[in-house]
Amino acid sequence: MKKTNLLAALAVATTFAAPVSAGQCGANYCWGAVAFNPNTGAYGYSYSYFSESDAYNAAQDGCGYNCSEVKTFANQCGAAAVGANGGFGWGLGPSRSAAQNVAMSYCNNYDYGCQVLVWSCSP
Repeated sequence: MKKTNLLAALAVATTFAAPVSAGQCGANYCWGAVAFNPNTGAYGYSYSYFSESDAYNAAQDGCGYNCSEVKTFANQCGAAAVGANGGFGWGLGPSRSAAQNVAMSYCNNYDYGCQVLVWSCSP
């Protein structure tokens, strides 16, 4: 995918990146995941899963198992930001904005034109 197409995909993804219902969490951990492919712009996410592996698999399913990067988390929010040349950064935090800020900060250390591609929160 050309850089311009990736940036267009990023713009669309950030506009529509909102979690969907996955069910209730376990008593101790509420797992989620964010996944993406920096080369194609494919992404997926999950939240409110009983197990880490279920959250991982649901995020991969969301991107058609085409995601090369996956980050799982429990009882917090996760985000991934991608730059113009495919550089990226992960972020975890107690809120969507906190996770996105961390992801953007890391991404900006490695690339320019960074935008949040995907986020999810698993309370």
